[in-house]
Amino acid sequence: MTKFCVERPVFTSMLFAGLVFLGSLNWGGLPVNLFPEINQPSLCVITKLTDASPEEVESRVTRPLEEELCVVKQLKKIYSVSENGVSTIVMDFDWAAKMDVTGLDVREKIDRARRKLPAGIEEPQVEKYSPASWPIMVIHFSGKGGPRAGALPADQAHALYAAVQARIKPVIERSKGVALVQLSGGSEREVRVAIDRARLGARRMSVDEITAALEQENVSGRGGVIKEGGKDLVVRTVGEFKTIPEIENIVIRSASEGAVRLKDVAVVAEADKARDNYARLNGMESVQMSVFKETEGNTVQACEGVVSTLENLRQLFPDVEFTVTFDQSVHIGKAMDMLKGNALGGAVLCGLTLFFFLGRVSSTSIALFAMPLSILPLSMLFKFFGVSLNIFSLTGIALGLGMVVDNASIILENVGKHVQEGRLVREAAVSATTELSGAMMASTLTILAVFVPVLMVPGLVAQLFSSISYAISFSMAISLLVSFTIVPMLAARQDLSPAGLGQPERPKPSRLVALRDRFYNKSFKNFLLPGYIRLLKKTITDPMTGMYWLAGCVVLFALGLFSLPEMEFLPKGRSESFYVNLLLPPDTSLGETDRIAAQVERLAGKLDGVKTFASDITASKARILVVMKNASYADPSIRQLGKELALIPSLDFFMEKISPLPNIGLGGGRGSDLAIKVIGDDPARLFAYSREIKKRLLSLGDIQGVKVALEEQVPGILIKIDPERAARFGLTAEALASDIKTILSGKVPTRLHLDASDVDIRVTGGGGEALSADQIGELVVWSPVAGNIKVKDVASLERDMAPLKMEREERQRITTITANLAPGGTLGQVVKKLSGPGGLLDTIGWEPGYTYVIGGANESMRDSFREMFKALAIGLVLVYMVMAAQFESFFQPLIIMVSVPLGFLGAILGLRLLGAPLNIMGLLGILMLGGVTVGSAIIMIDYINILRARGVDLHEAVVEAGRSTLSPILNTVGTTLADAIPLGLAIGVGSELYRDLGITITAGLLVSTFLTLFVVPLLYCRVEAAADTIKLLKLKLMLRAAR
Repeated sequence: MTKFCVERPVFTSMLFAGLVFLGSLNWGGLPVNLFPEINQPSLCVITKLTDASPEEVESRVTRPLEEELCVVKQLKKIYSVSENGVSTIVMDFDWAAKMDVTGLDVREKIDRARRKLPAGIEEPQVEKYSPASWPIMVIHFSGKGGPRAGALPADQAHALYAAVQARIKPVIERSKGVALVQLSGGSEREVRVAIDRARLGARRMSVDEITAALEQENVSGRGGVIKEGGKDLVVRTVGEFKTIPEIENIVIRSASEGAVRLKDVAVVAEADKARDNYARLNGMESVQMSVFKETEGNTVQACEGVVSTLENLRQLFPDVEFTVTFDQSVHIGKAMDMLKGNALGGAVLCGLTLFFFLGRVSSTSIALFAMPLSILPLSMLFKFFGVSLNIFSLTGIALGLGMVVDNASIILENVGKHVQEGRLVREAAVSATTELSGAMMASTLTILAVFVPVLMVPGLVAQLFSSISYAISFSMAISLLVSFTIVPMLAARQDLSPAGLGQPERPKPSRLVALRDRFYNKSFKNFLLPGYIRLLKKTITDPMTGMYWLAGCVVLFALGLFSLPEMEFLPKGRSESFYVNLLLPPDTSLGETDRIAAQVERLAGKLDGVKTFASDITASKARILVVMKNASYADPSIRQLGKELALIPSLDFFMEKISPLPNIGLGGGRGSDLAIKVIGDDPARLFAYSREIKKRLLSLGDIQGVKVALEEQVPGILIKIDPERAARFGLTAEALASDIKTILSGKVPTRLHLDASDVDIRVTGGGGEALSADQIGELVVWSPVAGNIKVKDVASLERDMAPLKMEREERQRITTITANLAPGGTLGQVVKKLSGPGGLLDTIGWEPGYTYVIGGANESMRDSFREMFKALAIGLVLVYMVMAAQFESFFQPLIIMVSVPLGFLGAILGLRLLGAPLNIMGLLGILMLGGVTVGSAIIMIDYINILRARGVDLHEAVVEAGRSTLSPILNTVGTTLADAIPLGLAIGVGSELYRDLGITITAGLLVSTFLTLFVVPLLYCRVEAAADTIKLLKLKLMLRAAR
């Protein structure tokens, strides 16, 4: 193949020109996201049972569904939460599960469970979990010209929400790539029908008659088609309400004394809808819009489309102020620009490294030319395999830039040697490539071998790292083809004049080349190379020196094992924004929560460097986004605000920097760093254990924001209906409960289209909001037998603490204690303090039948680390097999693989020295080292074997191989480090994701290369000498036996 390409330069040039041309056209069409799409094998079954308590939802909905769903194939875990009116069942499946088929199986099991479910439930919804479920953009809408802080006047608040809900939201929903738009905050209107209980009772009417009349009268529809004169006429019935007077005049009942209209028994008027949340921007009331993208959509294009739409809407709504508080495309742009800058810096360092070792501008240019030839065609493979442009695929490209030139630089350096030996340039290009083709192929295949298992091992690791695996694997495979084809073709056409490569007469070099020659001769040729040869000779000839090297490696390796860094799952994001999460007692009203949130907002507004802050407030919980001018303000602001919030009584809080990583695979504590699940049957014992765990967690300085699920209880009134008494009055439990609900919170039977928006028509019992707990029994309800009666006539009342939710896992009752890491805390350190002998959780004194499991990010870290170690083991086996096939030996690959643990040692020590934790990105770097570190040893051992095949003595062959391969080894290592070092030193948006990867590769490659240059030749000499001795003994025994 090489000879053909050298002899057919035009064909070769056009072949690669076509690949580059087609590849260049495809880059613009690739989807751009911050992360690869995570197809997590999880399904949620959501079932609503209106007005049911958590206990009722659990017994009547959750348990029957679990009984059927627990037998779905490939089910890994089933977890459920029963809350007021809603059952949520989360099903986690094996990563190998085919979710389309699994979804059908789940729906079939739900259909089988329908006969066990109560009649009033809504149709169970099966939803697929995806990180795309997180918003890509958050926008706040506020009024211009209003107060700069606090609530808007009612008319402005209504107008703002109506404009956003009815006119802006539909336009945003139509933007390309947008799947869903959700609103929070804002003041809505409703039409309130306040029933006069006395008038209703006097006419012996019930509330249900009113709600039924409203629902039945507010209807329009198609009545059919009639024929007239050869034409079809569509008959329509029109009965929808247009105005409030129309509602007032509907007939509730026709009687002999006249029709009873709604206005006769109720007052109909427009009113403010009861608020269940608030949104504010910089202290001013606003409407918050969260935009979600389609599952496989392009995040950047979706965000740009929304921004473009907003610009057009600004012209139509001059009185509305649009503020984008979060835009994921901005984070993507910054992260991509940062990564591109690192890649460019790495390419420059790579070029300098190549020029230093190759010494010619033309050779350096040819080697650098391998970069675009290997990278640009990647887009076609990315498109075929469904790889998006994301931070992982670009990291793979950035790392691959240095690797793809390795083969080319080795070829070019060997061409120069062959020319110096007297061959013609064209002949030298072919012979030099052929001579090294085996070693280059083996070196490339070892790198590919460590990435193949990443794609094979099912799990989160494969989902996350498939992009980087494809990027490096494809670019290395293309670079090998480039090195065997176009590189020797170009090398064969280097300066064929007397000034050409290897010619005896050369013109005076340029000032740049002369400067390089002086530096190269002084640093490498006259200092580094002679020093290395002297030490190498002493290593392989002096037994004590060899022992020192081996002992030193053992000591360093042991030191690395006993100084493992702290562990975490995924690196924390470095951002100029952070969240302040406020946690108040569960019975805290929305008004009180809003008051405390406003207090926190005032403190946030005084922070040095604050740019903006936005709040999302619900009863007992609030989340405040604080955006600083730049990332340097974030940490000091978190510390300052934390001290001030600690002074607010009854306030639990935690602060977290915004991480660009989605919350994926976080088990039962989705979204939390730590989730401790306490398992047992008795809720009282579970509550006692969870309180003790909370107390112990709070004693740790690394933990914040501790929440206990069973603590989320609210005081309430339990109305126990007496069936016999209710029956005597002609009442059922369902009718009584419906009547009480209408009185206290109202019922919405239908809606009214008013001023271009739909508003609820709410029927209320009148005065229910002002009742005290003791007056519930005095409520008047309608009895068809006795007319107006009081609630206490048919029911007894008790005060009660009602849980907000009931949790189950694997069909067992559990409670979950969730917590987040404080700034500077690491997950591995916290877990080590909690579990194991003497841990804070193991010393609690658990009764039989009760235990705990640490989940959340720790569960994902444990599973992912196990997957990574499995991939590493498979990769090392493949690396060994590749080298065994290359060297036709079972023992020489073992010698070469000594460099692998040396690389691991360097990576661990590098992380430890820099104070970086070991996370999944660091493990990926260690995995890569398994294929990268053996490259240097392969080059050296292959050349030793070539020399020995020529009859050169063992020690002489080792020394000569060291002399000849030191330059290409340092060249290839230098180009790889040229791209890894900028990644390891990077500071900026998104850099925390790949910094540990750069650190492990840099430190591991430096340590393994240095030790490989001495330890591998030493072991080779020892093993080969022993093999020669054994051969000699066998020969002597054979000769003796022959005599």
